[in-house]
Amino acid sequence: MRTALLLATLLTACAAKTGASGDTIALLQRMFAEDPGSPAVLYTFARVREDVGDYPGALAWLAQLERSEFDDAIDPEDFRGSLRRPEVRAIAGRLAARARVRTASAVALTIDVPELMPEGHAYDPRRDRFLLSSGRQRKVVAVDRAGRAADLTRAGQDGLLAVLGMKVDVTRDWVWVASTHAPFMADPSPEARGHSTIHAFDLATGETRAAVPYARTPSLLNDLDLAADGTVYATDSHSGAVISVRDGELRDVLPPGSFEGPNGLALAPDGEQLYVADFRGLHRVALASGTITSLRPPTGARTLGGIDGLYFHDGALIGVQNILGRGRVWRLPLAADGTLAAAEILETGRADYRNPTTGTFADGDFYYLANPRSRAGEPLRLLRLPLAASGRA
Repeated sequence: MRTALLLATLLTACAAKTGASGDTIALLQRMFAEDPGSPAVLYTFARVREDVGDYPGALAWLAQLERSEFDDAIDPEDFRGSLRRPEVRAIAGRLAARARVRTASAVALTIDVPELMPEGHAYDPRRDRFLLSSGRQRKVVAVDRAGRAADLTRAGQDGLLAVLGMKVDVTRDWVWVASTHAPFMADPSPEARGHSTIHAFDLATGETRAAVPYARTPSLLNDLDLAADGTVYATDSHSGAVISVRDGELRDVLPPGSFEGPNGLALAPDGEQLYVADFRGLHRVALASGTITSLRPPTGARTLGGIDGLYFHDGALIGVQNILGRGRVWRLPLAADGTLAAAEILETGRADYRNPTTGTFADGDFYYLANPRSRAGEPLRLLRLPLAASGRA
């Protein structure tokens, strides 16, 4: 999740003028020293200055971004104030002119549910319907193939907070969700500030099957994945930990500080390796030992930081990257040793992108929302991205 909470965790701390921002500013400065041309770092520094109204500062960082290998257009929603300056508009125009464009998806359906603020996606194969999480309305919504939406859960059901990542448990016929307190959610409770939960709901009835509170505060449980034995893995984007839930017991798989703003995660088919995306890039975790291996981006992928949704498909990782620019979808084939063998951009440069976040698989293809951050009166557009178009099953 980028604009609502993950970016708030990373950027708001950076932008603050108090000592509390020191750790995050130090991270960005350290990353800049390590790689002064990193588009992710340059874009984020520009966002930091934008968010505190320092438009000359944003201009300076955007000028550096233009001199880097950044190959996307900036998201105008990220730089509303700065774009009033002709110098910034000129940079934005030049970046847009050289941006890569690949629009392989088609609109599968439109969904007209105002103020849903969806983050997570899942597919219910038994009922042939899509599931969307609502950060704003604190619930899970089911959507049929005609785009008709109906609530699966009640708002705030059994302590449900802003709903983020989701995963369907086909064996139990449940959907697991991560939820966290957020200032934009309906009826935010001061008592719940900094808290997160893991819930499971019955897909047939919507009834609560599990509600596991996360004791660590502040926290931001964000995305999750599910093992064959029923273990749920989730990222805590605030502390940098990865946790698991098994038989109602929540424990640390990797402690706080293991990652920088971890978000998407994907369990390998063998159940022994967990891939985690954070601000720096992609990492492989050997679950038996807890060993973390940071993966070098392959040729053609200047930076893989800021991937939101992350999934396994046909020997490759599918990742939705949205920390910089308008967003893109990657296909990252894996080598036999678990490293990244190659990189292919499946989708980038769509004019209708409004912060794409996560997705799901159905019919052998990848479905995701073009515009979770939709404008007032604009319906949500669920895109269908063919994965067999290049000979992949």
